[in-house]
Amino acid sequence: MLSVEEKKHVKDILSDGLGINKDINLAYFLTKILETSRNVDEVISRINKLEYNQKIIEEKLDMIIRLIKG
Repeated sequence: MLSVEEKKHVKDILSDGLGINKDINLAYFLTKILETSRNVDEVISRINKLEYNQKIIEEKLDMIIRLIKG
């Protein structure tokens, strides 16, 4: 948990640095940031899996082409 002073400091940074209203619900805002971060991590993981699967498919296709060519 953040102290009252730490919360004020965070709100000042958000307001001055990012132009976000100081009257925001900080807990809600931080929760949404965390959810977004988790969603981004999930998307990155899926992209990495797709890239890996694509590489495997290309290798197998190359092998099939070599077998057909004899």
